Amino acid sequence: MKTAKLADDILKVKEKPKRKLKQNEIFEISKKSNTPKGAKDSNSNKKKNNTQAKQSKKPKTFKEKYNKRYGQALDASNSKAKIARQSGISINIINQVYDRGIGAYKNNLASVRLKGSFKKNPDLRKGASMRLSKEQWAIARVYAFVGKALDKDEPQNQDLDLITKVRKKKGL
Repeated sequence: MKTAKLADDILKVKEKPKRKLKQNEIFEISKKSNTPKGAKDSNSNKKKNNTQAKQSKKPKTFKEKYNKRYGQALDASNSKAKIARQSGISINIINQVYDRGIGAYKNNLASVRLKGSFKKNPDLRKGASMRLSKEQWAIARVYAFVGKALDKDEPQNQDLDLITKVRKKKGL
């Protein structure tokens, strides 16, 4: 309310304010000037908008694409058994992909992504706490495998022998 009153005073008097406006105050003033009179921003409307934004969020990781395909929340976690059950791929093939993911993590540590940003970490001197764990790396490879095995439009770049097995069984 203070910022709205301050803005009204500035517009009426057209004098320099006694103190310099902060960036967030200027944003609030411009935000309030665009809202029609009588309109109120309630917390319930903000919460509805936030949930709509989360639901309409475009999946960017293979895990999110998998969860969207099977009608789950985008950040839901799945076990290897649940992935095998839902996708129809045998648990043996899922375990092979998981084991290959662990091996890839151990053999080429420079290609392991950083947590949060998913960028490569060329500097191996940085602590292991910044990198994904070997289990996270392996389950990410499983999610990628399932997405690529069941969708012919996705480019395949690893586990090609297992993808052909899955596609033969599925008739894709």
